[in-house]
Amino acid sequence: MNKQIWSDEGGHLYLTSPSKEHKKLDNAVYTVGLDGFGRFYLAKVSDNFDFGHKIYGLERNLVNRVIKTYNATKGGNLGVLLNGLKGTGKTVTSKIISNELNQPTILVAMNRDSIGSFINEIPQDITVFVDEYEKIFGDSSSLLTIMDGAFNSIHRRVFIMTTNKLYVDENMIQRPGRIRYLKKFDNLSPEVVEEIVDDVLVHKHFKKECIDFVSNLETITVDIVKAVITEVNIHE
Repeated sequence: MNKQIWSDEGGHLYLTSPSKEHKKLDNAVYTVGLDGFGRFYLAKVSDNFDFGHKIYGLERNLVNRVIKTYNATKGGNLGVLLNGLKGTGKTVTSKIISNELNQPTILVAMNRDSIGSFINEIPQDITVFVDEYEKIFGDSSSLLTIMDGAFNSIHRRVFIMTTNKLYVDENMIQRPGRIRYLKKFDNLSPEVVEEIVDDVLVHKHFKKECIDFVSNLETITVDIVKAVITEVNIHE
C-alpha cells in the first residue's frame, strides 16, 4: 500500500500520496497548462528542441549575438523579437537560441489572467518562448505585464517571440529591457535557394530552370522551394 500523508491546502487537510519534489527545473522544454481548478502547471515536452531535418538559412550571427550578450550581462531581462514570413526560419532560429542558452524554456501558448505572475514566480533563470505572438496575445498588453513583473525578480528572463506580422504593442520595442533585438526575416537568399535545390532535386539537369522559376516568385520560403522541387521530381 502506498504511503499516505496529510496535505494542508488553505486549512483543509487532504489525505494524499506524497509527490516527487523538484528543487529546480531541469534544462528542458516545458509548456504551461491550466488544470480544472484554475491552477497553472508546467508539463515537460522534451529535453530540448530537436530537428529531424536539415536547417536552411540559419541566422547564426543573430544566435551568436544573443548568446554573447546574455553571457556578458549579469542581470536584467533580454528580449528578442523575430518577425517575417512563415517558413523563413523564425521559429527554428528561436529554438536554437533557446537550446544554446542552456536553461529551462517555457512555451507560452495561452493568454490567461495571472499567467504572468505564475511565470515570474518561477525561482530560477528561464527562457520564455512565444511562437506566433499575435495569435496568442493579439493587441493585449499581457506580455508587457510579464516582462515588467520580471524586473522585480532576482532571476533572469529571456523573452523570445515570433510574429508573422509586426503587430505588437509599441511599448515592447521602446526599451532594451523589453525587446533588445528585432530581426526581420525576408525571402530566402539565392544561396539558400540553390542549397535546397542541390539537396532535394533529383533531376539535376533542371537545376537552372528551377532556380529561375523560384527566383521570380513573390514569396520564397523553404516550404515553397521544396514544393516546387518535389513537383519537378515527380513529373520531370
